[in-house]
Amino acid sequence: VIRESYARYLPQADHVKTIIDLGANIGDSTVWYLNRFPSATVVAVEPDPDNFRPLSKNCEPYGARVKLVNAAAWSECSVLRLNMAASSDAVSVSRDGTNPHSPECVGITMARLMELSREDNIDILKRDIEGSEEELFGGECDSWLSKTRTIAIEVHSRKCLPIVTAATARFRYPHF
Repeated sequence: VIRESYARYLPQADHVKTIIDLGANIGDSTVWYLNRFPSATVVAVEPDPDNFRPLSKNCEPYGARVKLVNAAAWSECSVLRLNMAASSDAVSVSRDGTNPHSPECVGITMARLMELSREDNIDILKRDIEGSEEELFGGECDSWLSKTRTIAIEVHSRKCLPIVTAATARFRYPHF
């Protein structure tokens, strides 16, 4: 039900081949996309190993239509740290981490994710990445933004909103 509220802004099902789901969590959005767009392949990206395990299980029935990546979308390939918020179920990533003993994860670029999709364009990019929008939209993002048709994004801070808006405005994305 919740996913249908923004479905009206997405392309028609028969025109969607490639979806990248950043912040896939346990796979509810990934599975929704796979069912809604039966001809599409989804690259599902989730850095938290505790979420990645159920994501893998939930996506098993879809076989080769889904590619699972246990990493965090980032501006460069790097080693990052998971930041587990005690008061929330949200997990963010950073270069240094809030705790030097927090688990490490891999940072992966949008260019590499596009290679994994084996497509030159992204039909739908879903982003729920707990504040990493600044890292992705604040740096060199034009190469992949110019090849992205639709973005469904949750912006996590007032600081990130103008960065995302400026980047997407260069390509005249309408905002809803």
